[in-house]
Amino acid sequence: MRDLNLVPYEIKEKKLKLEKNRKYTSYVILVLCIIFVLAYFPLMYSKSLENKAAGLKNQVDSKAYIINRYNEVTNSISQASKPIAIAETIDKNKVYLSNIIDNISKYTPSSNFKFTAFSYQNGDMALNGTSSNYNSCCEFIANLETSEEFAAAKLNSLTYNKDDKTYTFSIIITQKEARSNEQAK
Repeated sequence: MRDLNLVPYEIKEKKLKLEKNRKYTSYVILVLCIIFVLAYFPLMYSKSLENKAAGLKNQVDSKAYIINRYNEVTNSISQASKPIAIAETIDKNKVYLSNIIDNISKYTPSSNFKFTAFSYQNGDMALNGTSSNYNSCCEFIANLETSEEFAAAKLNSLTYNKDDKTYTFSIIITQKEARSNEQAK
């Protein structure tokens, strides 16, 4: 046991010292607990956020096939759009060849006269044909040259075929109206 001390001041002093030590110890423990709590909770919160981020990343990774499929579909759409755009451009800029041929046929002479070939590119036309009469070929060229639409018609060649007794001609036409329509569009 303890020694019996009969001096009350000394006992009281020991008690106060003991209480003071306990108080300081409890303050130190309390401060350590507060420091621990202040350090532990942000750390735990940080860990929970990291876990949530990892979970979200896993969800995104598991849905990656959707993103890949979206990219594939987008590429397919853009590839399909190119021919459509080309077709729309062609449709906007198309020249109705049947109208051109009808207009040219207005200037053909009434005698034996026929076309054997016709080509059209960017407003330039090449006509090949045959006629049994030399004057018919010349009349056709003259008729085209007097028209507003086909005024740039030029006789490229005119040959006589002794076997068939026909004239073969080749005419080059720059159609003014087709050029101005193409430039306007």
